[in-house]
Amino acid sequence: MRFDLLGNIFYLTPNDCVVDDQNNQFACSVKDFEVTAGKVIHAINLSPTDSVVDNQYLGTRGYYLKRYASSNVGLTLLRDQPILINQNY
Repeated sequence: MRFDLLGNIFYLTPNDCVVDDQNNQFACSVKDFEVTAGKVIHAINLSPTDSVVDNQYLGTRGYYLKRYASSNVGLTLLRDQPILINQNY
C-alpha cells in the first residue's frame, strides 16, 4: 500500500498491478512503485523484458507512468522525487 502526498491510496495487487482505492488499474508487471503529488506513478518493472517508458499518459484520472529497469531493487521518494535503489549497492 502506498499513499501520495495528497492522501490517495494505491495498492500493488497479487497480480502485480498498481490500482487505486476505486480499483482503477494503472500499470501491471510491477515489482515496486511510488506515486508523486504531481500524479506520476514511478514503477520498477517486474520482468527484464518489460519496456522502460518515460511519462506515458495513462488517461485514468490524469496520471502519468514512468517505468524503470528491473535491475533496480527498490524505489522511494524524497521530497516527491524518485530515488532508485540499485542492486549493486
